[in-house]
Amino acid sequence: MTRTTRAMTPTERQQLQKVLSRIQGPRAALKATKPALAAHWKGLLIGAAFSLVMFVVWREVVWQAGLGFSFVGLVLGALLGGAAGVPPVVDKPSPMARMVQLALVSGEVEALTMEVSGAVALREEGEDVWFLQVEPAQLLCLWEPPEVRERLTLVRVSEGDVSLVLNEDWSGEKVTPLRPRRAFRVGEFRPKFGATLLPGTLGELDSMLQRLAPARSDPSRPLPPLVNEVEALGFYKFVDPGLVDRVKSEYDVGPDDWLVAAGRAFEADAELLSEGGVASLLEVMQPALAREGVVLGALSETVREGAGLLLTAGSESHQLWNAGEPEVRLVERLRALLDRWLEKAGSKERAFVRGDRLVLLTAELNAKL
Repeated sequence: MTRTTRAMTPTERQQLQKVLSRIQGPRAALKATKPALAAHWKGLLIGAAFSLVMFVVWREVVWQAGLGFSFVGLVLGALLGGAAGVPPVVDKPSPMARMVQLALVSGEVEALTMEVSGAVALREEGEDVWFLQVEPAQLLCLWEPPEVRERLTLVRVSEGDVSLVLNEDWSGEKVTPLRPRRAFRVGEFRPKFGATLLPGTLGELDSMLQRLAPARSDPSRPLPPLVNEVEALGFYKFVDPGLVDRVKSEYDVGPDDWLVAAGRAFEADAELLSEGGVASLLEVMQPALAREGVVLGALSETVREGAGLLLTAGSESHQLWNAGEPEVRLVERLRALLDRWLEKAGSKERAFVRGDRLVLLTAELNAKL
């Protein structure tokens, strides 16, 4: 991998300015504002108020005395305000805004040229996160790259562990992932920014993601009995035994997060699936399906305008959606197809639609949840 620093182009500067405007909103991210009322004006008001009180009480304070007290208050307020050294109120920029500001000031971007020797893709809430081997002991993480090929020139700005990709230029042969795509597991590290460089290899990716994950605190409140009651019904069978306690703690985040962490809930937005996301969804579900005896074989799909969506799984072909139909019909047909596969394999698990997710549950678990 080679790194070079060069002057940013006018187009790249425009990109950064748009990003900064989007982050900051209608006002600047770093803007100093004075306190609501300066100390010397407060002193003036206190002096005037004191003069007014004396006039009301004794009826003997003439206007010259009122001016005198006001002037003394003004001077004392200014002196005390200066001695206090009250700093202006500052809205600190976010790490991303600070990075973009510094890049605009420097006028430079970083270009990385690298060879991709291997790749693994993980799924996070409907998006693919790619881990690319770009050095013998270094990985590059990219969110939703347009494609993955053997050579990549990437233009970015960065500061510390914060980075922003401005351009990707791919060339060479397409890179096939070393293993089927899966979802992130509970407790695994999830890169927040594009073009994150991590030390390690694809062979140790799973252990590395566990090692880099921040430690979770204990639940802030006692977990309901339900999280333990469902254990006897096989709710946690798709989870590594060493992670069951961490999965249980996800209920404190929310029941939906709990189902996802247990490997039972999968993103199935009807509109996104109709555009060609069924094969990716089944690829993510495959570890759970395989445990139940469902072997899908090679997955592919064909999406044609006016013809709908055709799924191929091994030697089987299934027309899951016809153009002109509501997209929700696709999810319902996919759910029914999953049920047929599970029943044929002798599994008691079935697929259920809950919101924008497909959830695998037995009849007993579905009744309890």
